[in-house]
Amino acid sequence: MRSGTWAIAAILILISSVAWSQSSDGATSRFSLAVDPEFSIPLGEDGGIFGYGGGADLSCRWGFKQPSFLSLQMGLGYTCIPIQAAATISLVSASAGARIEIPVGKKLSLGGSIRGGYFYSFLHEDSAQSGHNPCVMGGVDVSFALSPAVSLEAGVTYRSYLGFYNDVAASLGTSIRLLPRKLLSSPQPLPELLLGDIQFDSLFPVFYKFYDDHQVGKATIRNDGKEPVENLKVSLFIKQYMDNPKTARSIPALKPGEEAEIVFYGLFNERVLEISEDTKVSAQITVTCMKKGVPHTNEQIETIRMHSRNSMTWEDDRRAAAFVTLKDPTVLRFSKNVAGATKGIACSAIPGPLQQAIGLHEALALYGLSYVTDPTSPYAERSKARTVADYLQFPKHTLEYKAGDCDDLAILSCALLESVGIETAFITVPDHIFMALSLNMDPQEASAQFLRPEDLIIAGGKTWLPVEVTEIGGGFLAAWQSGARQWREQKAKGQAALFPLHEAWELYEPVGFSGEAEALALPPEKDVVAAFAKESQKFVDREISSRIAQYQEEIRKSQNDPKAINRLGVLYARYCLADKARAEFRKIADRTDFVPALINLGNLFFLDGSMSEAQRYYERASRAAPDNPKVLLGLARVYHAMENYGSVKPLYERLSKIDPMLAERFSYLGLKGDDAVRAAQSSGLMGSVAWEE
Repeated sequence: MRSGTWAIAAILILISSVAWSQSSDGATSRFSLAVDPEFSIPLGEDGGIFGYGGGADLSCRWGFKQPSFLSLQMGLGYTCIPIQAAATISLVSASAGARIEIPVGKKLSLGGSIRGGYFYSFLHEDSAQSGHNPCVMGGVDVSFALSPAVSLEAGVTYRSYLGFYNDVAASLGTSIRLLPRKLLSSPQPLPELLLGDIQFDSLFPVFYKFYDDHQVGKATIRNDGKEPVENLKVSLFIKQYMDNPKTARSIPALKPGEEAEIVFYGLFNERVLEISEDTKVSAQITVTCMKKGVPHTNEQIETIRMHSRNSMTWEDDRRAAAFVTLKDPTVLRFSKNVAGATKGIACSAIPGPLQQAIGLHEALALYGLSYVTDPTSPYAERSKARTVADYLQFPKHTLEYKAGDCDDLAILSCALLESVGIETAFITVPDHIFMALSLNMDPQEASAQFLRPEDLIIAGGKTWLPVEVTEIGGGFLAAWQSGARQWREQKAKGQAALFPLHEAWELYEPVGFSGEAEALALPPEKDVVAAFAKESQKFVDREISSRIAQYQEEIRKSQNDPKAINRLGVLYARYCLADKARAEFRKIADRTDFVPALINLGNLFFLDGSMSEAQRYYERASRAAPDNPKVLLGLARVYHAMENYGSVKPLYERLSKIDPMLAERFSYLGLKGDDAVRAAQSSGLMGSVAWEE
């Protein structure tokens, strides 16, 4: 019996998925079917004769338009009841009546019904023993909508089979609203839901990541109907350039006459970077909603202007950061080749980022790169007309064409340096843009080390070195001086700005190009090395020439004071002029046990790998100053290099107590073997010593 009841329910659900109503409103059906499996509990004296039974009630309901809570209800019922005489009786009933249903939420409703009809009963063991009579019934229920078509119902019904049996039936079942076929196949438009004031910005492919959470357009949506609409969702989709629609806004409800603002976003794919000319594309705006439990969909096609992949406006100078494609295979090929060719050639006193910048600048000059003003969109004009689109080249294209405007060369220089791990920034002054690189040095350290700290930029706790990118053929130092001069002059007028790329990328992420690197004719490695070495030496000469003269004058005036001679020797040593440094230190060591000179001589021999000579000078200094931190360090490093770890330990422990910071810097001394070598290499200490001035 129970399996038969559930089979009827399954058939009704199947019928509901293909049936359609002839209701006059054409949107939501007033006809529904309900099937309710029941559990029968006999009442009063009947409880002494009959046992608990079961059955089902199948009913159809036809709702009135007014009042909407009232409907007609007709039903067929079947109940099977055991009796004490070891027999079973069946009751079959037909009834009709009225039903009310009152919503108490979006999905919950309370209902009640009263029906009257006729029933027929018979004994299973003897079908000849049968009877019939009128019946009445009334009950209450609660229903929960699973969808516009299907609801779950639970209820309690009192039933009186007159002259025979009285019971209470508890039920749990399903009601199915038969929807029009056109609604089941696809949601229909809702004419009273109006989309207006649609405005789309001109879009730039280079910012396709930016548009995921930044506006591409806006509109308003208004409910001009007499009924509220719920669960509104507005989305934007541009075929070919978007993989999925991007939801603009979700609105829980829109009352009659109410209006809301919509802001559109766009989750674009990389195919937008294939747009090489300005074009127009079709954009599909989709609005989905629910009205009186029925889904609706409105669609509208609009036109959006897409600029070429090389276009942008200068409303925000940081926007150019999106063109800095540091992971482009062509950029990587150029920068890595130059970095490999120039590694380990220059003096270690030149900061690593500065060495990389010199090498790349000289390589670009040998490559034949030139500065050419774009006649159609020069930076000086377009940067003033901040809403007019400018044409910018990606680094790979600038390398391919071997020419570019100031913005193109700044973008290329930043990309090359960023690709080898050096942080960069854009610098803008009136009518011009160039770049700066971070020296990765503490500002105080840089100010003390560089001869002309005024040629540096201290900003955001970092030390930046400005480079005029259009000064290509005159050498890196000339480009640096030109950039520094412009920065000083325009900064004094309040007309210079520095935009670190890593901060700009938080808004304008760089685009990516995949595939093989372009077949560039890179300059010969020997020419790059020669140009790099020459420009690096020019930097060293510039940094120390005036200081050499100053220290020599101090030596003359002090009549060969060891301190003055030692300072000159340290200057030579720092800038890799080892022979000159050794000569100055020996002038002192040959006539006195001046500890700084002895330490520095030991340092020179240590760097040369002459550990026995280094040990000799460190021990001589130790006899004069046994607790000098740099003496302890020098001896510990010599013994460590000789793998005499037993002698290293007490020296390093003493150093840790006397100068914890120096001991921490050379912490690899607390390790042994390969672990110590790896630690020293990773910290960059293999070729580093602590000079004593």
